Amino acid sequence: MHKFYGEGEKLEKTKTSSALSLRVLVKRNIKLYMKDKMMVFFSILAPIIVLLLYILFLGEMQVDAISSLLRERGLDHLVTTREITVMINNWMISGVMGVSCITVAF
Repeated sequence: MHKFYGEGEKLEKTKTSSALSLRVLVKRNIKLYMKDKMMVFFSILAPIIVLLLYILFLGEMQVDAISSLLRERGLDHLVTTREITVMINNWMISGVMGVSCITVAF
């Protein structure tokens, strides 16, 4: 196949301009977001409240529920309480991050 003169340059120019446009839009949106200090504070406060509620009240309850479920089914020898705790903590962090990505944007 023959390469036409300037074909690669045109493609490279398009990629560069798209990346530059995206960069400009992201920079603009970050500036707009950071302009309102109260919005930044409350958007960070909501996930922190959820994490504190989890750490103080819900974490141990979920670990106990999974441990008792495994015990009832005779599978408690497969995992330790530490492994269950790590799984529950990772599950909670990923949930909070997922919800924060959606709710903070609006």
